[in-house]
Amino acid sequence: MNKLTCNVPKEPGVYLMKDENDRIIYVGKAKNLYKRISSYFRSQNDLKVKKMVSKVKNIDFIITNSEKEALILESNLIKKYKPKYNVYFRDDKQYLLFVLNKKEKYPSLKISRRFSKDDIVFGPFTSAYKARETMRIINKIFKLKKCNNKNFKNRVRPCLQYHLQRCFAPCCYKVDEKKYWEEVRKVELFLKGEKRDLISLLEKQMWNYANNFDFERAALLRDQIQAISSSLEKQVVVYFKNESIDVFYLKIHKENIYLSILYVREGRVIDKDNFNFSNIILKDKNELWFFILSQFYLFKQQLPAKIVVSEHIDSKNIVNFFKYKFNKDVKIMLPKNKDILSLLDIAKKNIYFNFKQKIKLYDCDLLNFIFADKKIYSIEAIDISHFYGQYTYLASIVFKGNKFIRDEYRLFKFDNINGNDFLPYKLFLQKKKEKKTWPDLFLIDGGKGHLQYFLKVLKEIQAPKDIEVLAIAKGSSRRLGNLDDKIYSKYEQDHLELKNDLLLFLQSLRDEAHRFVLQAQTKKYSKEKIDDILLKVKGIGPNTALNLWQKFKTLENILNASPQDLQKVNGIGPQKALYFYKQFNKVKSCLYKS
Repeated sequence: MNKLTCNVPKEPGVYLMKDENDRIIYVGKAKNLYKRISSYFRSQNDLKVKKMVSKVKNIDFIITNSEKEALILESNLIKKYKPKYNVYFRDDKQYLLFVLNKKEKYPSLKISRRFSKDDIVFGPFTSAYKARETMRIINKIFKLKKCNNKNFKNRVRPCLQYHLQRCFAPCCYKVDEKKYWEEVRKVELFLKGEKRDLISLLEKQMWNYANNFDFERAALLRDQIQAISSSLEKQVVVYFKNESIDVFYLKIHKENIYLSILYVREGRVIDKDNFNFSNIILKDKNELWFFILSQFYLFKQQLPAKIVVSEHIDSKNIVNFFKYKFNKDVKIMLPKNKDILSLLDIAKKNIYFNFKQKIKLYDCDLLNFIFADKKIYSIEAIDISHFYGQYTYLASIVFKGNKFIRDEYRLFKFDNINGNDFLPYKLFLQKKKEKKTWPDLFLIDGGKGHLQYFLKVLKEIQAPKDIEVLAIAKGSSRRLGNLDDKIYSKYEQDHLELKNDLLLFLQSLRDEAHRFVLQAQTKKYSKEKIDDILLKVKGIGPNTALNLWQKFKTLENILNASPQDLQKVNGIGPQKALYFYKQFNKVKSCLYKS
């Protein structure tokens, strides 16, 4: 192996290790190439390093003027060649951003992966669905122009958005610029998460209009306030005012590296990412963190002000990398206060959830925290789902020891329930009594009322007295890691204060039951039932019903479609789309009442 190192210089640079097929399998950088490359051939290296070195048949190197130059070159070469034993991010596209160009006379909001120096940007969003959903809400609430500049210049009459009172139509009508820019400011407040400030502003304007007897404008502002308030209820908690932070949690398990990233913008957690790496050859944790952070940000247009990491590292190299590449000072920090620790905890939970099949986390022994004097081995988690009070299903999923037992999953369909959330429990438990198969613990989706009813029915049917029951009530969202979820038991008046790992475990059981019942319900809910409802709507024949079914797949998607989405269906124009939109709202109202 000395042949591979004898001609290596003692200069800073980058080295490329190649296999017998001349493929690059590893790229590294060094202040002293000779010392670094020689270190790979020492006998005390671990098995992973020895395994990689055994495949190395040739080593190329590129000398650089400084170690800083080597940092950038190394990252670029890893991105280019994607070597087997390096850390690299397979999906290297830019993330989605909301872009607002305030140089335009009438700015519009766009979703883009790139921006110019004149643009104001909000993001990033890793999920195109989340970005589109946010855009849908904004387009519904605010009246900025929706068309591109080409259509804007050529339009001779207003589009459907104007008739839906969702656009000022500056393309066709003279619009007060001050009024339009007030709307731009509202969109900025919305995207920055300053929704309460926005609501206060709108309420003030609403009362001004009302006091001047302009009730039509006051009503429009009232509707805006209601829509924003509704979206605010779903908003992720604000941690820091006007802070831009990326939070990295790293977990090494056997030969795998698991990474979870949270994006905090304007003080809000707006998105997350998860990555899994294997076959990584790195000397120490500082090198690992450098590879991760340099590769992740190499082609990004934006850097946060702060980067939080899950363990203490020597951040000198990565700080130099950011300064050299982006001419920006970025603070690499450990979590020091409870808010940042809470963010790191959320990132940790995302790792365990996304890679739970590879990292053994869940075990019934976690329940010893609640039931100290009793061994819990088998759990049945139960969830009920119905569609506007009809087609009620109850799902029961089984967890034993440390794994889900899918052969024992069961689904029950109940007719004539009419949206009763309690009755399915009674019917289910009566069936359980006939089978005489009981778990150690039932976990039900609901609050104290559901728990008390479930316990009452167990007593009525004379079920074994040693069966335990827990109820899990969702907080602000049904999302794994949501710390607002409450757990109730018959032993406490108030909800239980649980360790995070135990809460995560119970949430995963609840979510598996929810997934199973929705999946089954979707399969059972056939096209015939959808046709039965759609064909009652005036103007919808078999062909239109078929087109709607092919486009939206489920009745719920059809009934919740916007006029713009309906226009995308073959044979449905703007007027029909608006008519069907109104009719579908009536159908939803009837279904809900039934």
